Amino acid sequence: MGNPFNKEIAMHISSIVNYYRERRITPVRNVHGLLTVRGMKLLDGEIREFYRPCIKKLAYYSCVPDKKGDFEKGGGKHYYIKNRILINRGFRKDGKKRYSFISYSGVKGYYRNGLGKVSPSARTMFEEDYTTALTLYKAGFYEKSVEYLGRALHMAEDMNCMPHIEGWTYFSKFACFHKIYEQTARLMYPEFVPPLKKSKELDAKIKTYFSDKRCFSEFNTSKSFYMFELGMFFKDMEKLIASDLYRTETAVAGLLYKFYIDALSDDSWYVCSGMRFKGLPEIRVTENGVTFSGDVLSGVYRVAHRFDGCFTFSPLNDSKGKVIGRKNGEYILSTFNPSDTSQLFTLQKQEEF
Repeated sequence: MGNPFNKEIAMHISSIVNYYRERRITPVRNVHGLLTVRGMKLLDGEIREFYRPCIKKLAYYSCVPDKKGDFEKGGGKHYYIKNRILINRGFRKDGKKRYSFISYSGVKGYYRNGLGKVSPSARTMFEEDYTTALTLYKAGFYEKSVEYLGRALHMAEDMNCMPHIEGWTYFSKFACFHKIYEQTARLMYPEFVPPLKKSKELDAKIKTYFSDKRCFSEFNTSKSFYMFELGMFFKDMEKLIASDLYRTETAVAGLLYKFYIDALSDDSWYVCSGMRFKGLPEIRVTENGVTFSGDVLSGVYRVAHRFDGCFTFSPLNDSKGKVIGRKNGEYILSTFNPSDTSQLFTLQKQEEF
């Protein structure tokens, strides 16, 4: 005999999905692209004009990390989970999968991805995309900068999405809830989620959303939900999804505001040609990314400011979260670990050259 509570939930969800499917007039579109456009529209004046010529490309590139074959796509990578992760523990004697919760603490301010690992996660990939976008913009490679800023927006949007901060991965028993959430969001948005009303309070929130200059610690304070609140989720699913979408629009506007300020300021975290980092050859910024003088470190790299003036360098299009490190006096590539000081490089002062 089946569980009547589960049947009741299924019927309730089905009625919600059918309600929006029957009433929606406009075509269903990618939520990431829509969030990017709506977030930009919360900005005013010269900042909005700054993005107007490239908003279509930003919206496009904010969808790219989910495309098949993209280097940033992959099981569990687009997650940033604060509390506990549900993992597959193999199979029970009856053949059914056995799951259990694993509680994880952060590593030097970094939470885990959907596999319980620090890297690559939505946070670590965001930092690589954002810093590379800013570096390329400062070097005058504006078209390529738009591509990486769009990718950074995607990761920021995922870090404000309940399934991605609760660990509802597609390979866990909560995969169905993730799919329900996304299906409902696609049907609701933007047609049934009216635009946020502009106000002084909203403008102030946007301008102070990312205020920690040392790092992007704000992602550690995004609203989080808990597994035992699933009943609440199904009861108020539409309200919670709309709240998520509004919060994400505000985060997008905040990130675009920050990038605008960083792009026009010399007091921001980026690299430029001629810079020297302790333990690394001189840097050259090209249209494709960062290169190093000499032949010891070949190839092209993305750059990420992690925290407090510490940078990492990852191979272009790397999908494994690898960064340059040092071991026994030689350069190696290993998975980013914020506690591994051999991976963290700081700017070399002029008198140290």
